[in-house]
Amino acid sequence: MKATILLAIVCIATVMARQPNSYEWEQYKRQHGKVYEAPEEDARRFSLFLASRELIREHNSNERASYKLGLNHMADWSHEERVLLKGLGHDRIRSQKKHAEPSTDHQFLQGLLASPHPPPAEFDWRKVPNRVGPVRDQGRCAGASFAFATTGVLEGQQVVRNFTNELVTLSEQDLLECSVSNEQSCDEGGLMSDALGDIAKMGGIESAKDYPYTGLDDTKCEFNKSKVVMTVSGSMDFPNWWRVDDVLKGSVSSFGPIAIGLDACPGFIHYKSGIFNDPSCVHHLNYGALVVGYGQDPVEGLYWIVKTSWSEKWGEKGYAKVKHGVCQIGALSTIPTFDQ
Repeated sequence: MKATILLAIVCIATVMARQPNSYEWEQYKRQHGKVYEAPEEDARRFSLFLASRELIREHNSNERASYKLGLNHMADWSHEERVLLKGLGHDRIRSQKKHAEPSTDHQFLQGLLASPHPPPAEFDWRKVPNRVGPVRDQGRCAGASFAFATTGVLEGQQVVRNFTNELVTLSEQDLLECSVSNEQSCDEGGLMSDALGDIAKMGGIESAKDYPYTGLDDTKCEFNKSKVVMTVSGSMDFPNWWRVDDVLKGSVSSFGPIAIGLDACPGFIHYKSGIFNDPSCVHHLNYGALVVGYGQDPVEGLYWIVKTSWSEKWGEKGYAKVKHGVCQIGALSTIPTFDQ
């Protein structure tokens, strides 16, 4: 009898312990529009969700941490799915660095940073009309981040270079399907410099309205030159040997938003708010993003304001503040060049 009662108590305790988790899980799925028809798949995703929640709780229990983690739409994704959701081609990055020509870049940067005044201590292009487009969602096209970083850096130059009177969102799909240098983009990713070079060869890039995003790269290129919004002459990269505070700060404040590569490490995936400062995020450039500004924190020091392509549900409405020296920001930075 005692054994039966004890077993019953254990069962009740197990059910009661699971109920809050189950409630959170159902609430999470409703919030993010997730439906898993097969019970096995739902159980697998629930397990991944619990693992993410535990990691987040453990980190957030550290009151001294400079940032908070949170449950976002990727909390029930597997490690393999998160690894895929990046978007920079590793082999091409290595080749690009190997063949970089410092003299050309040096001359360009000297002209860009010719002002005798140092860059401002803080700067944010989001506060300036027509310089930063809306945050988008790359969805499940794992390698698409390079395309969003490319359109982002171009959108920052549209109005100031008189291509348009107001900011027009550009087509990432145009790059996924028509950028010959970045074939099989959803699987293998690409580089912003290659995409800008292909835009120059094609004669421009269309708007997102005329060439809408589908998140697929296996369809025929439907580029229409008569609907081009803006053109470029090429691109310029300032890779690892230009990783100096004032160079990137000066480039951002004087030129506009800059396309960058960064290390989107596991902790970065769960970022919610604050100044991200994970010292383990120093290994691989695997994600294309946009630096739209920078700031100065009394404790953490210099940080970059980074725009992602993971929707407004992620981070601070699609943005993150990342401490200088973390995630390899500055190791690969790209801007478009123009004839005009």
